[in-house]
Amino acid sequence: MTGWVRIDRDIWDDPLFQKEPMSEREAFMWLKANAAWKDTTHRVGGAMLDCPRGSLFITLREFQTTTCWGSDTKIRNFLLRIEEAGLIERKVYGRGNAKKRM
Repeated sequence: MTGWVRIDRDIWDDPLFQKEPMSEREAFMWLKANAAWKDTTHRVGGAMLDCPRGSLFITLREFQTTTCWGSDTKIRNFLLRIEEAGLIERKVYGRGNAKKRM
């Protein structure tokens, strides 16, 4: 099947849907939906870092909370798998702060 579907980013926070663990597909869709739509700048520790369009700054803990996955290992393995598949690039800044670029 080909084509695309436009989905409002607010779907992830809609109170109609019960908060429950995301599937890996949902987690990947969340990463794409929350990527910057324009170039921005973020403060990470004491540094100001550029976040180009299509990029996302998020910590492993924030992503774990978002996905409702109870394990750091599951988060790390998922990110490694989609990185190895060429779906994202990861850049790590400092201890625990990671930028996922799609």
